Order: sequence, then C-alpha cells, then structure tokens
Amino acid sequence: MKLEVIDCAYGSSSLEILEKIEKAITSKDAESCKRGAHELKGSATYIAASVMVGLAREMEGAARLEDWELAETLYIQMKKALDETKAFLMEI
Repeated sequence: MKLEVIDCAYGSSSLEILEKIEKAITSKDAESCKRGAHELKGSATYIAASVMVGLAREMEGAARLEDWELAETLYIQMKKALDETKAFLMEI
C-alpha cells in the first residue's frame, strides 16, 4: 500500500474522529469522548504513530475521570500530533 493512501486514509479518518472528540468535550459526553479516543488509538496503532497512541490513551483516562480541562489540553496536543504525523508521512 502506498504511503499516500495511508496518509489520506489516516488523516481524514483521524480528523473526523478528532472532531467527534471535540464535540464530546464541549458537551461533556464522557462516553463519546472515550469511544472516539479508543477509535483514534486503534488507527494510530495501525500506522505506529506512538505519540498519538499515548495521547489517545490519556484522553480515554481523562474522559473516564471526566477531567475536561485535561481533555481540552490533550485535544490540542492530538491536533498537533495529527499534523506532525501527516507531515511525516508526506516526507517518506
């Protein structure tokens, strides 16, 4: 499979998941936030995006504790990690 295809699939699906996570944080919906983080962790694991995997794992924990301040911080970090991962995939 070409890296462009992986980048396109990972980037667009991850962006959609991040949007779901953002909505979950805004509405303080812990279950949706956990579900989104878990889904993102799975797709990041598939391409070995270890930073995103770690952030998604932390997001699951923040949602479980309903720590919305931490969740907002993690969300910002996840957006940055997604951008960095996509840039890396484009360079390969």
